[in-house]
Amino acid sequence: MKLDEYDLKWGLEFIVGTWKVDYAVNYWSNDLAQIPAEKFDAGDGRQYSQLTFEFFEDHRLLMKDAAAGTQVESTWKQTGSCKFQYSLNGFFETSKKKTAETLEVVDGKLTIALDNFALGLAKIADGTITKPADIGDIEPSASDLEMKDIVGRYTIAKAMSFVGEKFGMFTRKEVEAYCRIRKAAKQMDDKEMWETLDCTFDSIIEFTDDHKVKTYMPLPKYVSQKEIDKAVADGEITLVDGMMATDDEYEWKVVDGAYYYDSHEEAEVFGEKVSPWKKLEPDSNGLIEFGPFMIIKMAD
Repeated sequence: MKLDEYDLKWGLEFIVGTWKVDYAVNYWSNDLAQIPAEKFDAGDGRQYSQLTFEFFEDHRLLMKDAAAGTQVESTWKQTGSCKFQYSLNGFFETSKKKTAETLEVVDGKLTIALDNFALGLAKIADGTITKPADIGDIEPSASDLEMKDIVGRYTIAKAMSFVGEKFGMFTRKEVEAYCRIRKAAKQMDDKEMWETLDCTFDSIIEFTDDHKVKTYMPLPKYVSQKEIDKAVADGEITLVDGMMATDDEYEWKVVDGAYYYDSHEEAEVFGEKVSPWKKLEPDSNGLIEFGPFMIIKMAD
């Protein structure tokens, strides 16, 4: 399973800290009851209520047996949305021959499978997680400032739209085909079709040399030239190469060799504010995700 940044962020915040054995389950019992750690006896003389597992941000793991006064260092990694793996390194007598175990999240606790029983771990203390600096707060280096390959004008290759009952990124050809169906069914007129197609797919995105991102739209087809001239004279609109410059203006920057732009979006994940700075990264076809669009650079 491929983990995205949100899976990994959740996993890190969930597991980093100190966990203590809370209960045990004997696989051979009739009712699979959760036996409190202080009452569990695996027959190995170990006091399971005295076992702790401390997971660190750098993927180190410290396993301690307070009763025996011993500890074993190990490592951990996330392998699924609610799964982790760690190396035993001989911490449990019953599992010396095993090199790794799976940790699964069950009802907010970590569970460890060991031979004929399982342990449930409860978190007793949070660990320290370094909060990454927001891209917007990082000053580009001298080499970052020299990177200008993104400068230029881009056309809209795909846009978020409805095509039938599907909503997603579609090409002009796909959107136009659906618009013609709607128009034939008298669900859309020429003006609405122009607004859906030309107004979107004829727009241009420009990344300027002074780290600005500007958007130019085609002039309204159903507005007279006289009205356009008046709007220009009154300062209501600005024309650039026969197109209308919108009020949407963003910033772009390079940090550690990667391009980003300030989307102005406000969002939260797990109650934490998400940076509005989005990465600009072309796919194998040269398409770059930019808000609700996939854009591609125009030939010089």
